[in-house]
Formats: sequence, C-alpha cells, structure tokens
Amino acid sequence: MINHTLTKNEIISMVSDRFESNARIKALFDINETRFKLNVKNLIDYCYNISKRLNGIFIASNQKSIIFFYVKSEYSQTWADLWRYAKVVLSIQPNKLYSNMKREQMIKNSRLALSDYIYVWFLAQDKSYGKLDGLIEIQKFLFKESLEKKLPILMETSNENVVNLYQRASFSIYKVQEICGEKIYFLHADIDTVSRYWEIQRGRSEETLLSRSHFSVS
Repeated sequence: MINHTLTKNEIISMVSDRFESNARIKALFDINETRFKLNVKNLIDYCYNISKRLNGIFIASNQKSIIFFYVKSEYSQTWADLWRYAKVVLSIQPNKLYSNMKREQMIKNSRLALSDYIYVWFLAQDKSYGKLDGLIEIQKFLFKESLEKKLPILMETSNENVVNLYQRASFSIYKVQEICGEKIYFLHADIDTVSRYWEIQRGRSEETLLSRSHFSVS
C-alpha cells in the first residue's frame, strides 16, 4: 500500500533509529561493535521487504509514524528473504546465537494459540516527533484492517514505557512472561474490542454531524 513519499532507506532508518535502544535488539547485537547500527538496519531491511511484499506497511500522513505488520496465514519467505535473514543471523555473536534463537521461539510459543491473526512486527515513530496524531491514525488503519479481515491483532513489547499507551489504544495484556531474563508483555485486540471501537467512532461521527446540523434563526 503506497500512502507515503518516503524512500526505502528513509523508512528503514526511521525504524532502526527508534529500535537501537530496544532490549531485544541489544540482546541480538553487540552495542559496542562498530557494525551495530548496520546490523540493526539489516534486520529492519529483512522485515521491511517481507512486510512490503505482504502489503503490510502503513505510514501515517505525518510521514513520521509507521507500522510493519502481516497476517499470519499469509506469511512466507522467498529465497531473497532467506538470504537477508542469513545476513542477520551471521551478525549475531556466536555465543549469543543459541540464546537468541531460543528466546524468539519461546516468544512465538507464548502467543495466543489462534488459527490466524494480524501480527504487529514493528511500530515506530520518528524520534524528533512527539505528537500522537500519527499513532492514532495507525490505530484506526489497523483496526479497520482487523474489522475487514475479521482477525484479532497480536503484538509484544519489552518496553514498559509504552504498555500504558497500548492499553489506552484498546489493547489488553493477556500475558506477562519472563523470557531469558527479559520481561515480555503480550498484548492483543480481539474482534469484540475492535467492533466496540468502531461503534464508538461511529457514535462520535453521528454526534458531530448532529451538532453541525443545529442552527438558530434570529
């Protein structure tokens, strides 16, 4: 879905800059290594290409807020994807490779056992942008996708600072688990939650239309 004017490199830089301080990223790559930033960009590049192929990239109209996502049943990897993934794996320190692979598998196994869902891979906003309008726009887009596809939304975060923000955006915590020394918050928005959200939005729209239709004659 093309809803922006950003280049691929600009998108990857925006997301990687935001996630360089993320605990899961720092567990993957040595932050003191000279190639750290490049390693992070290679990871985001891998995720970008899969998300783009699966029509799973949306950028808010402010061009500062972005989401990578995919539908579980549609997820697949091409040979090019596997090559990019190999570059990511080879950049992980050998003594950290097994523990990281184990952690990622444990996270996958800890998700709700659903036949299908929308998975939020990366949600990021430009560091220099402090407003919430882009994130609200992304929420509306994501909930529209959920309603149309009749699929729940799953996501995880190890950043405690954003948990309250996600809860305010109608996501619920269904599990908090310590995995390899890292606290992971598992969140979801089920179909009922998404439906209630849109009922509220429609109600607000109707109220706005009614208020605009009122006028007085003097």
